[in-house]
Formats: sequence, structure tokens, C-alpha cells
Amino acid sequence: MSMPVTLVYGQPVPDGPLWEGIYLDDLLVTYKMDVGQVVTPDFEPPEMAPSDADALRMAAAERGYEQAGLHRAEHKAFRGQVFFKAWGAAVDGLKGRVGAPLEVRQQVWQLLWRVAHEGFSTLVTMQKLMGFVCFAFQYKRELYALQHHVYQFIGTMHCSRRCWISPQIRDELLSMALYLPFCFWDMRKQ
Repeated sequence: MSMPVTLVYGQPVPDGPLWEGIYLDDLLVTYKMDVGQVVTPDFEPPEMAPSDADALRMAAAERGYEQAGLHRAEHKAFRGQVFFKAWGAAVDGLKGRVGAPLEVRQQVWQLLWRVAHEGFSTLVTMQKLMGFVCFAFQYKRELYALQHHVYQFIGTMHCSRRCWISPQIRDELLSMALYLPFCFWDMRKQ
């Protein structure tokens, strides 16, 4: 009996080294490889071999697409990478981290700072801003606790006008901004 490899939302990740999942039309296959040494910042990962479990899985998927007459989005394809973006997340396979891409977190930081600095916002702006924050915080879920009063504030806002933001809400927005650099999940075994 083979070990499960499928990533399922809301479920623990598979126990084995091979993980496979589909999000809409994006197939992702990852392989945790034991390289037999400590991984340092200057580590050069080995080349992907055609006999590696992930290479075999991808070859089978490509044959399936071909047999079904389906077209692949080859411009999105990559193989044997340790740094990549998939399903909206940035993966650093050497450090064992996954999170919102750095450029996204930088832009969200700028938006949070700008709204806090201006002291005014609209309902739509706050809703969209919290959506971006939640995207980043999903990789470090304990940071959702920083959103203590902001949703109560959003609930009092009116659609058609700008609202003054209290110092308490401004502090919450700035604290969210300060924690954005830590919005990643550590995939390494503890």
C-alpha cells in the first residue's frame, strides 16, 4: 500500500516526502529530499533526476494531459526548483519557509502605513486592505490576533464617505504592518 501524497485543504500534510495538490488548474508536486548534509545559505541543491519521485509523478501527469487532449500552461511550468511561487505563495525550500511573496507584503505594508498616516479611510478601502492582510497572515495565523478592534470599526463605517480612524485603530494597523515580515510558515520538522 502506498503512502498518501495528496494535499487537502484543512487536513494535515501527508507524512511522506512527496506532496501533490491541485488548486483550480495548477498542479503542484513537491519532494522533500534528504541531502545528507546541513543545508547552508551557499548550498547548491542537486539536479532533479528523472527517477526522482516528483519527476515520475509529473511525467505521469503530463502523459495524462496528452492522452486527454488537454493543453498545459507551459509558461507556468517549472521543475526541480527550491525557490518558487505556487498558488500565490512564495516557497523557499532551503529555509523551509512558505508565505506571502515579499513584494506583496511590502505593498501591504505601504498601504497600512498610508491609511494609518492619513487617519481617514473608506469602507471599501478598509475591507480590501484587511483582505490583503489576511492573505499574508494565513501563513502565521497567530497574527490574526492583531485584528482586535478593526473589524468592529469596519462594521460602523458607511459606504459613501470617508471615516476618521481612531488612534486605537491606527495602532492596530501599524502593528499589523510591523509583523508582516514574519508572515511565513516554517515547514521544517521541529
